[in-house]
Amino acid sequence: MTTSPRLLLALTSVLIGASVAAPSSSSAAFAKKCPAKAHTVAVSPDGAYSRLWTVGGTLYGCIKYGGEQPRARRLGPWTPGGQVSFVSTTAVWTRAYVRDGVRSDRLWAADAYTGERFLAGKRLVPKSGSAPDGEARIQRVLAEHGAAAWVTQTGEVGFALDVPWNDDETPSRSGGGPDAELTVDDNRTLVGRFDTDPGQLADTLKITTDDGEGDECGGVTGYTLSVRPEPTAAPVKVNWGRAWDGPFPSYC
Repeated sequence: MTTSPRLLLALTSVLIGASVAAPSSSSAAFAKKCPAKAHTVAVSPDGAYSRLWTVGGTLYGCIKYGGEQPRARRLGPWTPGGQVSFVSTTAVWTRAYVRDGVRSDRLWAADAYTGERFLAGKRLVPKSGSAPDGEARIQRVLAEHGAAAWVTQTGEVGFALDVPWNDDETPSRSGGGPDAELTVDDNRTLVGRFDTDPGQLADTLKITTDDGEGDECGGVTGYTLSVRPEPTAAPVKVNWGRAWDGPFPSYC
């Protein structure tokens, strides 16, 4: 049996709603929101169910699910002027880094619901082939649920997943030259280096997902990063599978 994460979520919600009586205070619980905070850097579209803010040199997140109390987590270090992108429960941000007087940016990403990080102070240029990873300045970061993408000011494009499907799978790239398998640097990959305007490159950066497939034990969702180095050319695309856990792991 296979199904999509969206269907699993819907089925789980129905089962929980059918088997658990709502507490008398449920309406009050649903009414509670993530409280407004000074130095907020990102919020959900309605401003109620998720929020990121800073206190000193630390980034915090709050997520509100259904009848749960709003939950705040410490996500990681922050420096003023960092870039941030926040989608669903995934926060992706950069932090300034200076070594020997040379400025660069380091990459962080975390789940604001659990507080778990999947990127922690990583260099912006993942290793590729025999080339080591390298420093760069950030042009743009982009979050998707469980994923991060970014463009540097020198034209490198990177892609990361919190949980790649398996260690044997290599993300594949199409467009912008011969199709190729990319090097995986832990949970990151270098999509490519492009000799083009980094602003224009960043404006075309996108992450899309398919419906996924799996069962009550878990499954995989396909993620596709696309970027267009040349306005009139076909986009460069990278396909990579992200693993997810099912709603009933104790039965698996």
